[in-house]
Amino acid sequence: MSNELKLSADLRDLPFAIAFGQTVRAKATGVLELHDSIGLNRAFFLEGRPQGATLSRLKNPMGRILIEQDLITEHQLDEALVIHNQTAKLLGQVLLEKGWVSDSGLKQVMEIQSRLNCLSLFGIKEGRLEFNNGLVHLTDFTPSPMSSLMTLYEGVRDHGAYAVTYPLLAQLAFNAISLSENAAGFLEQLPPAEQMAARLLETFRFTGDLARSVPLAPASLGSLLFALNELGGLNIAPAIQVPRGT
Repeated sequence: MSNELKLSADLRDLPFAIAFGQTVRAKATGVLELHDSIGLNRAFFLEGRPQGATLSRLKNPMGRILIEQDLITEHQLDEALVIHNQTAKLLGQVLLEKGWVSDSGLKQVMEIQSRLNCLSLFGIKEGRLEFNNGLVHLTDFTPSPMSSLMTLYEGVRDHGAYAVTYPLLAQLAFNAISLSENAAGFLEQLPPAEQMAARLLETFRFTGDLARSVPLAPASLGSLLFALNELGGLNIAPAIQVPRGT
């Protein structure tokens, strides 16, 4: 994807997971903008690495994440929200001034929120998709440390429609697969079960043989193969060229 290229599509024709994978694979810097019935959603990329997202509606409130991470109490959140609603101060600013959360704790929560927002985008069903050049800076935005592979994999696994992964899985049913050279840096990013599945692909295997060899649910395995393929991490060979059992 060049710096001049504009990507625009109806999400009913181009699933967000596909556009996301294309953006990552092209190492693009910029913002994927997705319009829904409420407003504008933005997913941020820096040289193909997802940097998080902001949503048109509040789905992952910071206060709830702070409580889930045991950084503040319900009472502290209620008191901070009163001040937040009565002043122009951000919730994080109130918590910092009260001494209830540290700079590092707030940054951690913002990273979690941005990561969850990015994954939530995979659930959008309708709207228009546009790619705009240039990374947008937001005051409340903190880059997420989540890797490209895991963002794509978890997004498709948890939110992607069956139609997103089915075309690839149908193709793999009649072919054999192995990891490409591009996958060399992916393995350490994966959880143990996914690492096991990926390492079995160091030699060509059939999808059915792979599924019987790893402790992954079919949907998770399919999403992993989809994510690897979107990032250029799979070699796909005609079955006639690869004997079974290799």
